[in-house]
Amino acid sequence: MQSSRLVRVVFAVLVLVTAGAFVLTQVLKTEMPVVLRFAVGPIYFSPNGDGTRDRTRIGFDLSEPAEVSFSVIDMDGNEVRELLDDRELAGDAKHRFAWDGRDDEGDVVPDGVYRMRVVRRKEGRRLDSFKEIVLDTTPPRVALRSAAPGVVDPSRGKRVAVRVRYRGPSTRGPEFRVWRTDDGPPRIVDRFRGDETRSGVWNGRVISGDYAVDGDYAFQVRVRDRAGNEALGPPGRPTAQTARPRTGAAVRRLTLEGPGGVVSAGSLARLRVGPTARRFDWELTRLGSRRTLKQGTRHGGRLLVRLPDDARSGVYVVRVRSRGVLESRVAVGGEGAPGGGRTRAGRRSGDSRARGDAPRPDDRPGRARAGGAARSRGAGPRGPT
Repeated sequence: MQSSRLVRVVFAVLVLVTAGAFVLTQVLKTEMPVVLRFAVGPIYFSPNGDGTRDRTRIGFDLSEPAEVSFSVIDMDGNEVRELLDDRELAGDAKHRFAWDGRDDEGDVVPDGVYRMRVVRRKEGRRLDSFKEIVLDTTPPRVALRSAAPGVVDPSRGKRVAVRVRYRGPSTRGPEFRVWRTDDGPPRIVDRFRGDETRSGVWNGRVISGDYAVDGDYAFQVRVRDRAGNEALGPPGRPTAQTARPRTGAAVRRLTLEGPGGVVSAGSLARLRVGPTARRFDWELTRLGSRRTLKQGTRHGGRLLVRLPDDARSGVYVVRVRSRGVLESRVAVGGEGAPGGGRTRAGRRSGDSRARGDAPRPDDRPGRARAGGAARSRGAGPRGPT
């Protein structure tokens, strides 16, 4: 009898406790929360001391005045930095604090994901955020993929557009650098911005606004990831030896050189046209005449033009066309030859060399040189780098 009465009493107590807990839960559900929301911005940051995203602003909004503590916790719930300790804060307000990524000892915490915690000790309440803070100090990996076309000629009369692509984080406004690598120590001659497609377009010009002189150019890209970490691809100072294949560009204008002396009637006038890979048309005329004596189509390199056997003494013109126009004057020896039989072909009538473009000591195919009796018509402006 007594055990039955005891069971009924215990059951009644359990019912009352359950009912009380249910009522309390419903009251708490309908009560306005003290912490309305957590805030963080930027979510990704890199406290590495480079001045970019070295800290983030975090905090919360209160619906009413409250005494709270506020801290940063790791993913295991361990407190790594306490920013507030039982401080009375105003209600209906936003409360924001700067976090520099350091713990309570002043050391930068490891890379990882962190959250926020608000504690009301007097009420015995604690609230952890779902919003995350991402601390990342690892530089991204970046490398150039390609640069095309690999050879450009500003004298063509068309817009120069070398598209440079890279592998790495997609970022707004990556900075590309243009290095000249074939004229002494490598140096930057231009910079331009890309876009979020991981690419940018070089217009063939240098910092002064002039077109680049003939030479070899390497590209480099500087990007930042979303946490603000910077990376260069390739790192350091690119050179002709370290640049990856197909990640640079060569500027090569159409050139015509020779013959450099008096040529007899029926003999060969020896000239050179560059760049080597370019296809061109040529023709031979007598100075002052529109009549074409000979013509043909060739690719860059040696151009041998045999003068007619019956060529009279005087000056003949070899004219080369490949979007731009170049001509070389050939003196045919004899009594009427200019300068008493001496050629003037070794001098230029309107030098096609840009100011500041020093003559090349070598004669490698495809390399622009300043020597020779050639005149360029319609060539784009060329300025020193």
